[in-house]
Amino acid sequence: MPKLLSLKIQQQIRTMRKAGKTVRQIARGTKVAKNSVLRYMNRTQGQKKRRIVKRLGRATSLTANLKERIKRVLKKKRLKNVSELKRELRSKLCETTLRKAMREIGAEFDSEKRPFYLSAKHKDARVEFAEEQIRKSPNYAVRIYVDEKKFNLDGPDGLLKRWYIPDVSPPVEQRSKNFK
Repeated sequence: MPKLLSLKIQQQIRTMRKAGKTVRQIARGTKVAKNSVLRYMNRTQGQKKRRIVKRLGRATSLTANLKERIKRVLKKKRLKNVSELKRELRSKLCETTLRKAMREIGAEFDSEKRPFYLSAKHKDARVEFAEEQIRKSPNYAVRIYVDEKKFNLDGPDGLLKRWYIPDVSPPVEQRSKNFK
């Protein structure tokens, strides 16, 4: 624990300071360390002129204009990643700042939920296949049914994630243009 300055030394520091002595001269005259003299002087000055200063920090680069530009881009198309947005805006902002701006305007990064349409012909064929399988073999231990989801390890599998604003960005087109 630091040693406190005695009242006698505190009085000497005050009188020497009023006389116009420097911190080094006061330290030599009172035989106290220079930093201790400085700390005491700063503490006594702070009591007289204590004021609260709010630190403003760095100015934000997320302006209302930037957010509007992002909205306009996302209204036109869905984006794969933030670097695409950066290219579209021709912006020098970092990707983290752009990601923050997109979340502030309500954009989401989620997988595309594409509608998958089956025609009446295909629906009937599926029901017919299921009924045929039930009629052929009542022994279900022999049959193995698997999920029809397909995962491609070497390319896109239809489970892409994109940035979009719900109810504002353009809808995702259906998988096959043959069915309407």
